Amino acid sequence: MATIENPAGVPLEEQLQTYLVYKAPFQLPEGAKEWLVKYSPWIALVIGILLLPAVLAVIGLGSIVGTNAVASGYNVGILYWLSMIVLIVQIAILFIAFPQLRARKIGGWKLLYLGVALNLLYDVVSWISHPLYAGGLISGLIGAIVGLYFLFQIKSKYKA
Repeated sequence: MATIENPAGVPLEEQLQTYLVYKAPFQLPEGAKEWLVKYSPWIALVIGILLLPAVLAVIGLGSIVGTNAVASGYNVGILYWLSMIVLIVQIAILFIAFPQLRARKIGGWKLLYLGVALNLLYDVVSWISHPLYAGGLISGLIGAIVGLYFLFQIKSKYKA
C-alpha cells in the first residue's frame, strides 16, 4: 500500500504518530484508552446505522431537486454526487471495520483512519462546491484533528 509522504520523505502516518502521541501536550489515561478500544466497534456501528438513512434521504432529495433544477436550467453538479459517493464509502468503512475493531486488529484501526481521511475529503469537496460556506471546512478540520488525536492515542492497543 502506498503511503503519503511529506517533502522530507516521512510517511504521514508516522508524522501524525509523532505529533499526536509522542509530542502531544497530554496523553489519554489508560482507562480512557481501554474504554475507547472496547466501545469503538459499537460506536462505529451505531454511527453507520444512523448515517445510512440520512444519506439515503439526502440522495433521494438531491435526485428530486436535481431533476427539477435541470428542468429549469440549473445543474446540481458533479461535486454533489462525488460528496454523496464519499459518504456512502465512509459508511461502508464503518460497517467493514466493526469485526476487525472487535478483534482489536490493526486493520480495523486503519479503516477508521481511512474514514477520518474520507470525512475530511468530504468536507473539502463540500467546501469547493459551496466556497462561501467556510464553516463546514473549519469544523471538518477541527473534527479531523480531534478524531485523529483519539485514534492515534489508542493505536498501540491494536495488534497486527
